Amino acid sequence: MIQTLLNIGRETIISTWLESKIKDYALLKRLSIDPKRKIILIEGVMHGERLPTRVFVRDYKITTKGDSAFLSFEKIETSRPWLNTFMERYIHLIIEDKKLEFPSKIYKTLLPLIM
Repeated sequence: MIQTLLNIGRETIISTWLESKIKDYALLKRLSIDPKRKIILIEGVMHGERLPTRVFVRDYKITTKGDSAFLSFEKIETSRPWLNTFMERYIHLIIEDKKLEFPSKIYKTLLPLIM
């Protein structure tokens, strides 16, 4: 039960942060983090679309440097073939070195829960 509460808290905090990042493009429907398998599932509905798109962030890891924390990953896969092709070709232009920086207030709260 305690683990379930931790999962809900972790996913709620990250969902709030993620929603602020994608609000101009999509509505976040679900976020699920599996720290044992190192997989993040993001499900959202892109503006103008009816069906949700699933995004799988695979083999993620959290690293820290000073007061900053970074989420890096090996691969992003989606439920849309065209989006997979786009990500393979252009992810380096959107996310430098396949690494996202977390705001310090989020990572200090979540770091023990997502590693």
